[in-house]
Amino acid sequence: MKQVQSRDGARGGRRPQRPQRLSELTLAILCAFGGSASANPTGPSVVSGQASIVSSGRTLSITNTPGAIIN
Repeated sequence: MKQVQSRDGARGGRRPQRPQRLSELTLAILCAFGGSASANPTGPSVVSGQASIVSSGRTLSITNTPGAIIN
């Protein structure tokens, strides 16, 4: 059986490997935006109703009454 070379240089119908640049770009994006997802909100304020907001390290605890509005 004769193998046919395609226009992109791949033989036998195999798919060409992904370029390394794509993996490097993905890693750079993850490093740039990965840490921002774990941040707690800063400066919350109670607009209506009653609420208690306590921040301790990486934990944010909110206790509110029904219908409270927090910005």
